[in-house]
Amino acid sequence: MSNFKEDFLKHYLNFGLGAMPKSDIDALVMHLLDIHGNGGPPLAIYSNQTVSEILKTPVTKIKKCAMTQH
Repeated sequence: MSNFKEDFLKHYLNFGLGAMPKSDIDALVMHLLDIHGNGGPPLAIYSNQTVSEILKTPVTKIKKCAMTQH
């Protein structure tokens, strides 16, 4: 089974170091946190508001990243 680090590096380095835009990196990190969690259960089980509090970022950014994933 893969882990967060392996999945991140596989996707991040797919097109070369530094090629991925920041917004895509944010979406990738959110997607991987939804799957792997942040030292606990996957973030997908939480509401956008709770994820916003855990990651200390605005709810709008959480929603934007969630929309990018689908």
